[in-house]
Amino acid sequence: MDYDFGPILSGLVNIGIKLLVAFVIFGIGRWFAGYLSRWVKRYLKKRDTDVAVTRMAGTLTYLTMLIIAFVVALGALGFETTMFAALIAALGLAIG
Repeated sequence: MDYDFGPILSGLVNIGIKLLVAFVIFGIGRWFAGYLSRWVKRYLKKRDTDVAVTRMAGTLTYLTMLIIAFVVALGALGFETTMFAALIAALGLAIG
């Protein structure tokens, strides 16, 4: 019997590449979220902002960037991200 694994291997390689790209995007996004959060905290500390406000702003910045990185990574995997964008917009409106 002669088996043709070409299409199967090709599909697995494509899935593997998408997963790798998604992990790289999320990793870079996570690093950038931490960097931006530390920058916001340092900036607010220099401006003599209240410690609680500084922590809250840093945490909010980190979580926001982490959510954005997650949605972008899902987009790299091939998921539709319009629903996530609408959900994030609704949450922003509700919080505001």
